Amino acid sequence: MLSALTTADRLRHGGNPVAGDFCFRFTWCFIGRAGETRAYSRNGLLDSLFLCVVALFLLYFCRVFAIIEAWPGGTEPPERETEMATYYRISWDDDSEAALLNPDRKSALWGNSNRADGAPRLGVSVCESLSDLVDYFAARNCDWDEDAGICVLVELEGTIASDEDHDAGADGDPVLVIPTAVLSMVPLEDSDIIDELTS
Repeated sequence: MLSALTTADRLRHGGNPVAGDFCFRFTWCFIGRAGETRAYSRNGLLDSLFLCVVALFLLYFCRVFAIIEAWPGGTEPPERETEMATYYRISWDDDSEAALLNPDRKSALWGNSNRADGAPRLGVSVCESLSDLVDYFAARNCDWDEDAGICVLVELEGTIASDEDHDAGADGDPVLVIPTAVLSMVPLEDSDIIDELTS
């Protein structure tokens, strides 16, 4: 019981004085109650042990309360942040929504890569903004006069994949994501970026 009082007193004078004071007062109250019980009851020892257990339980409750109270953002644990965001890519016009949302889809090596290992990687290759997408393809010297009619601009939602894109670090800084939703698929020749791509 002396240990319970010492711990409560440390909590009171340490990180959480409110919880410590609450615990200290209740522990001391039960010690006094236990003394009275020993004096007037035949089963004083058992009663004292029971009250000690109750006091230790209150001590534990106060310590837990102090931890929760000190949690950033108040009494509720912070919500886990997600990496869900919107991304963009240019696909062939026969690349269906179902194919893009296939969780087992892998990104294959296309042209020159910054990676020595050109093995397929799990995820869909995308850029984080339209301007990044334009920068990426500007460095590719694509013939959009020929290909724009058979491509689509895809806007999708997803989470970052565990592996990096084959061209990570290149112009436009592409990344691999696991798509969760396809927001739009617009013919590239009708998109807002076609003029930038062909200029």
